[in-house]
Amino acid sequence: MAVGLQALDKSTNAVFNSRKQQVLQQVDLSRKGSIDDYIKPLVECINSNPNSVTTSSCSGRIVIYCEGPQKKKGCHWLLVRHNPVTLDEVVTSLSGKLPTGDINFKFEPFVLHVLCSSLEAASDMHQSAMTSGFRNSGISISKKNKIMLAIRSTIVLEAPIATNGKLIVDHQYLFHLVTVANKKLADNNTRIDRFYECLKPTGACGVPSTFDELLTKSSDGIGDLSLVDTDTLHSEDVLCDSSECIYVPHDINKH
Repeated sequence: MAVGLQALDKSTNAVFNSRKQQVLQQVDLSRKGSIDDYIKPLVECINSNPNSVTTSSCSGRIVIYCEGPQKKKGCHWLLVRHNPVTLDEVVTSLSGKLPTGDINFKFEPFVLHVLCSSLEAASDMHQSAMTSGFRNSGISISKKNKIMLAIRSTIVLEAPIATNGKLIVDHQYLFHLVTVANKKLADNNTRIDRFYECLKPTGACGVPSTFDELLTKSSDGIGDLSLVDTDTLHSEDVLCDSSECIYVPHDINKH
């Protein structure tokens, strides 16, 4: 019996290792085309662990966009920042002729998807994420036994600011949105730092290596490690097709 279990473990590890290599060699599909600077150490930490690999990520961002025919699909981006923004930047992005659709100001928090070798590995990292304040995190298991951990929080902000090519708010309100969004970004980064520090004692960082060394492990380079378009990364259905996965969200009302 023990021999059979060992053989099963080896087979499972071989499947995960193959998937991990495929992820590391994937072409980056994000608009930015690279990992956000703020989370490079965190991504390196997770990818150096033999039991995990990141498949998509965003450190958090402040955006102004005009909705497309299908919400974010085909939308027009007027401003995208992964750092604090100023009122001048916002006003400049809204100067000139505006698109005729609905234009929104939005803060989207950190999101990270991690493919794990086992439910135990996913659960351990999930606990660290929860402790760090990412209480909208959850684990999905596909019919092909892919175990995916989604790390997310609920510190979002979204407000309509223009429609039919005209602003519907004044500069004072825009300044308020900028102030609130920058505060949320600071809180977001604090949680990222806390999560990174929580992972270190657990051994989740695997064998330490520099980010440059990690890049050389794949002949094609890692890029952003994004297997999905990060323009839609924050939507609920980004983990995988609903026919393939069962999403297990954490009940944030219990905390």
